[in-house]
Amino acid sequence: MKRRDIIKSGVGLGLFLPYFYLPAALANLLSFQQTRTLVAFIDALIPADTTPSASQLKLHQTLLLHAKEIKNYPELIQLGCQWLDNQADLINQQPFLRLNVQQQNLIIKKAANSDELSIPAQFFTHIRQDLFRFYYANPASWSGLDISPPQPTGYLSYFRPLLNE
Repeated sequence: MKRRDIIKSGVGLGLFLPYFYLPAALANLLSFQQTRTLVAFIDALIPADTTPSASQLKLHQTLLLHAKEIKNYPELIQLGCQWLDNQADLINQQPFLRLNVQQQNLIIKKAANSDELSIPAQFFTHIRQDLFRFYYANPASWSGLDISPPQPTGYLSYFRPLLNE
């Protein structure tokens, strides 16, 4: 193997590492597999289009930091990720992160339609609610939207009347 090939493979690995890396403060919350499942789940909820996906904004880290401060939330995430992988294994004999979009959406729909007090429904509801709040609070998610933040940059023509009046 040539040095060039080793460098190329190292760069390729380096591109995927940030998606699965967690700061040391979060390392004990989820296993490596559960982290990968969580990343796949949040990307199924908010995939990339003209705006970045949830994992591109590293919202799995934000979500876990938030969960760490709430009683039983880390355990709910662990159980939810286990449930996703168990369902994927039962239906498709592979982990959730390896399923295609349609297969993932069927499992997510099953969680969303579960009894509201069940682990899958609680997992889906809490993760979705927090994830959307974190996503749209991040200015990087606004790139595909036709809006600009009013502060701190302000509106450029603030002294002129609005055109819609």
